[in-house]
Amino acid sequence: MNARGPRHDDDEIHPRATLTVAQAAQMIGCGEKAVREGIKSGNIPHLKFGRKILIPRVALQKWIDSAGGTFPLDGASGGE
Repeated sequence: MNARGPRHDDDEIHPRATLTVAQAAQMIGCGEKAVREGIKSGNIPHLKFGRKILIPRVALQKWIDSAGGTFPLDGASGGE
């Protein structure tokens, strides 16, 4: 236990508001490289703290929901 409380996996009970690139990739079902490309192109909402990149969980879910079955990770228009 530290000053913030117990250090066990309570992410299942109270999920964090942000995800790492690896966690976002797992949530989307793609590789970390694709997530980083989506961030670089401005398609995936993110926060940057120095070199650390965090993806807001709610914003990512909204992005997924609005994708309509396609994920424009590289900024491509999908052939239109």
